[in-house]
Amino acid sequence: MFVPREKTKVVKGPRAIARRKRRSLVLLLLFAALASGAPTGCAVIDKDHRLLTRIAMTAFPDEGAAELYTAPLWVPVGTVTLVADGFGVNPALAAPQALDDGMIAFTGYGLIVPAEIVLTLPRAVGFVVLFVGSEIGRCTIPYIW
Repeated sequence: MFVPREKTKVVKGPRAIARRKRRSLVLLLLFAALASGAPTGCAVIDKDHRLLTRIAMTAFPDEGAAELYTAPLWVPVGTVTLVADGFGVNPALAAPQALDDGMIAFTGYGLIVPAEIVLTLPRAVGFVVLFVGSEIGRCTIPYIW
C-alpha cells in the first residue's frame, strides 16, 4: 500500500540566498546597461555611424511592394549589420582616438628617473582607465568623429 511521505521544508542557507541576490544584481545591471543603450552605442542611435548597414541596405529596394517582398531578407541582414556596427565597426573606428586619449597618462613632466619609475604603475592604470572610458564614451555618446 502506498503511504505518502510528509513534505519536509527545505531551509536554504546564506550561500543560496547570497547567490540569488548576486544573480539578481547582475540581471539588474545588465538590464540597466541595455536600457541606457550603452552596449549598442551611437552606431544604432545615429544613422551616420551605421557603415555596414548603409552598405547592406543599398542592395535592397526601398519602394512599395518590392520592399515588402524582400522583407524576409533585409530584416535579418539589417539586424546582423546593426549588431556588427554597434559591437565591432564603431568601437574599432573609435579605438585610435581613444588610444590618443589614453596616452595622456604617459605625458612626461621631466621628472627624475626614480620618480618616473615610481609613477610607471599609476600611469599604466591611468592609461587603462582613460582608454576604456574614452572608448565607451566615444561608442555610446552620439557625436561626429
